[in-house]
Amino acid sequence: MVLAAVAACCLGLAGCAESDAGPGDDDPAAARQDRSITIYSGIIASVGAEIEREPEDESTPTVFVEGLDGATVPLEVQVGVVGTLEETLTVRFIDERSEAFDEEVEGEPVRGDGRFVELGTIPDGDDVEVAARIYRSASDAEDRTFRAWDSGEDWVVEEAAPGASASGTGGASTTGG
Repeated sequence: MVLAAVAACCLGLAGCAESDAGPGDDDPAAARQDRSITIYSGIIASVGAEIEREPEDESTPTVFVEGLDGATVPLEVQVGVVGTLEETLTVRFIDERSEAFDEEVEGEPVRGDGRFVELGTIPDGDDVEVAARIYRSASDAEDRTFRAWDSGEDWVVEEAAPGASASGTGGASTTGG
């Protein structure tokens, strides 16, 4: 059920991470930015799809985001990710961890029953792995690895199987840079 939600969520990203560069433009900076937006959006959408909601709850789940181990997400990429996912998730890039956790509640859960994800740097290449640490509360975190590859038509983003290298197949398709 979660896999179907992840696939549906990621497939909904198709075409959302377009830059000002039009078809045929060879702007490497714009292509790199679109690639980052698409990959990070796929990871965040996957995390957001795991948030359980009551059927009558029409609000969008919230995912708080910051860089993992000092990684930074450029402002232009942050804006692109927020715009890409705005219909399905509320994405908040934060400066302080205290923005994500409700410190007044026992166990310090993520605010609004959401998730907090720390995103690693996206390496160069057409088949890459990106580290992420996903929190349900300040004391409940899980390290995961997401694989992204260029299929020739679009970027595919999926959670890597534990112990897998960047050579598996399958996953949800996202279009972009």
